[in-house]
Parts: sequence; C-alpha cells; structure tokens
Amino acid sequence: MSSEDEQKENVFNFNTRKKQEVTMTSEVIIVRGDLKKIIDRASKDLKNEGIFHACPDDLKYFEKCIQDTEDSEIKLLSRNSRIYKTAIRSNTPALTWNAKCKYNKQCNSTYKLTIPSFPSDKENYVKVIVQRFFHHHHEGKKVQVDQIRGNDRGRLAQEIINDGSSAHNYYINELGRGKKAASEQTLRKILSENKNKNLTTTNWLTNLLFIEQIFANKCKGRYIRSF
Repeated sequence: MSSEDEQKENVFNFNTRKKQEVTMTSEVIIVRGDLKKIIDRASKDLKNEGIFHACPDDLKYFEKCIQDTEDSEIKLLSRNSRIYKTAIRSNTPALTWNAKCKYNKQCNSTYKLTIPSFPSDKENYVKVIVQRFFHHHHEGKKVQVDQIRGNDRGRLAQEIINDGSSAHNYYINELGRGKKAASEQTLRKILSENKNKNLTTTNWLTNLLFIEQIFANKCKGRYIRSF
C-alpha cells in the first residue's frame, strides 16, 4: 500500500471513529423568552447576510437543561454558533451551536446544539436537540434536584396523572402555560415514587384479602371476623 493510500485509510478510520463517538442524543426545552434574549444579543456575521452569532455567555440557557438530563454538573465553553434568521435551504436549522465541556482540562466532551426551527407565535417553549461526542473525563457533582416535599409530591404526581401526561409532556405543557416547571428528572422521580406507593398499597390489600380467603377455607362452618 502506498503512503497516499495509507493516509486516506487513516483519515477514513478517524472519521469512522468520530461518528461512533456520539455518546448521547437527547432533547431539552428552553423557554421562548430565553431564545429571544439569545437572538437580541447576537452579532451579525461580517460576511454572510442573514447569519448571526450568539453571545458565548448565553450558553447558560442550555447548560442547566443539559445538566438535568445528564444528572451531572457540566461547564460549557462556546466554540462557534450560527443563527439563521433567514433560511438558506428548506432544511436549514434556526440555530446550531458547538460547545466543549470545560469542567477540567482532561475532559474532551463536545456538544452540538440544534434548534430545527423557530417556535410559532402560540408556542412558549423551544425544543433543542443535544448531541454529545465522547464521554466526560470527570466526576461532575450531582445536580441538586428541585425541593418538593411531603404532600406536595403526591399532589404534583396526581396533577400529572390527571393531565394524562408523561413527565416529559407535563414539563413541556407547563412551559407552554408560561409556568416555571420542576425539572424532568424531578417529575420522573415523583411519578415513580407515586407508582411504587400505589403498587405497595394494592399488594398489601391483595395479600390481606388472600389471607382472609385462606382462613375462610380452613374454618368452614365457623365465624370468621372480616378484616
């Protein structure tokens, strides 16, 4: 094999490895007002009309959402961003943003954030597709979950059930109503707790009725007090 062919093969293998290193793909939500702040603070591209670049500090609007999804603290450093106020093609996204985790020098995780399209006038939230490349090389602190205690957890679980929603959909609906929702992670945990609690109660009652039936079968003709 010639050196030129060997070089081409190395490039191919490198690109193949890069494609295989997508370690997470998820969808997070930010409120419409935050996207408006990002756009208002964006600067025009000097060469391309209709393209803007977001202020690096505005990554904070995505950082919290990603932390909730990964359940671990991360710190993002902006690499490059593009906001397409005017679509170049039919599939041109509204925003793309590349970032790197700067939690420590050893971490080489990178992110690609994509907003496929701008929200309609009726939508108060924005869906963001998050892709992470490579694993984190740090033990990020666990994210502190929203403090919802006691009866409030039960009431919230019942509210989600009455809404006929999953934790994800309830979270989106709350943002759409203009309310500040607990994180999806917290909502999922509350729903899980409620389900386990109901399951325990159901099993307890089933077991009690089963025991009563056993006693009834063993003591036919005798008076058995009902439980």
